[in-house]
Amino acid sequence: MPGGETERVASNPFNAELHSSMVRETTGKLLARVASQPIQQVAHHGRPAKRTIGFVHLDSTRSAHSVHNAHNANNNESNNNELGDFREPIRLAILEAISQSDQFDIANHRVASAGLLALNLRPDDLFMQENMRMFTHTMRQSGTPIDYLLFARISSGAAENSQGTQRDYALTLKLVCMQTFTSIFESASMP
Repeated sequence: MPGGETERVASNPFNAELHSSMVRETTGKLLARVASQPIQQVAHHGRPAKRTIGFVHLDSTRSAHSVHNAHNANNNESNNNELGDFREPIRLAILEAISQSDQFDIANHRVASAGLLALNLRPDDLFMQENMRMFTHTMRQSGTPIDYLLFARISSGAAENSQGTQRDYALTLKLVCMQTFTSIFESASMP
């Protein structure tokens, strides 16, 4: 933003809350789409069990143009650090939306991280079906079976003109069914 404008997401609680609200809404839309799809579940105490989601990773990317400009400005910040202080609120907004669902549970993040560590895998390695099968098996053995893996990505791009630079963000959620290895996506622009 030009130097004379003072409103920033980081300094404006309303905008930070707006982004959290958008993240929860996008997560809710994704869950609603998935809830309508059948999945083989085991009933617990006479009622269907909730489906378990393992939230594996929150990533951020910048457009090639933005990365080039950051490099030219001697900015050594990595793509993953671009989220800065917003990484945790975004992650918590996603977890909150899942926890409020009457059809889904969230697997403990530390258990999922331990499963990845035990298999010497990074989150992106789970996009290969064999790695996903090994991870699913490891999670079952640990007593935390997972029905879905959730990956979140914040992408950004910048446009420059004589007035200054505008950076736009988009949230993309990818939910992968562990039975069929099919994916469902939901996206939203974040002003």
